[in-house]
Amino acid sequence: MVQLGFRQYGHSKDHRPDLPQVLIGMAVTREGIPIRVWSWPGSTGESPLLRQVRDDLQGWQLGRVVWVADRGFS
Repeated sequence: MVQLGFRQYGHSKDHRPDLPQVLIGMAVTREGIPIRVWSWPGSTGESPLLRQVRDDLQGWQLGRVVWVADRGFS
């Protein structure tokens, strides 16, 4: 059996259920400079993903947060 690690089968928006996926998130400054990156297994649901990002950024004393996501996020 092949070990996929973070690459896991999940819902494919490209209609390619035969390919494993990885989810990637990034926090950037107003100027677009990356300050934090996350990665999750491809089968991760939205709730745990959002909870982890919220918890990770909670102590950062941010004045404003803009969340950008595709239409697949509900």
